[in-house]
Amino acid sequence: MLAYLTLLYFTYQAYQVGEWSLRPQTELMRERAREYSESEIYWWTAKQFMQSVEENGPKLIQKGRAVYWTVALLPVEFVLFLVATLAALS
Repeated sequence: MLAYLTLLYFTYQAYQVGEWSLRPQTELMRERAREYSESEIYWWTAKQFMQSVEENGPKLIQKGRAVYWTVALLPVEFVLFLVATLAALS
């Protein structure tokens, strides 16, 4: 039962990351494109992408750990269910 609850916990954690940073925002990019030169827009866009990657990095690591443990616990869960079934049948 504990293994099953642990599996459920990590599965839940894999889905609960929070909000992602999605940069650059389309509307803001349009506004900037009207005000600045093309080369300035390229640099600004690159900075926005990097900022988004930096903000999303810890969330991706958290999600990756939760998914790892969920997948790692599946065989354990299978074996425990198998043992419980065999014990119930004997």
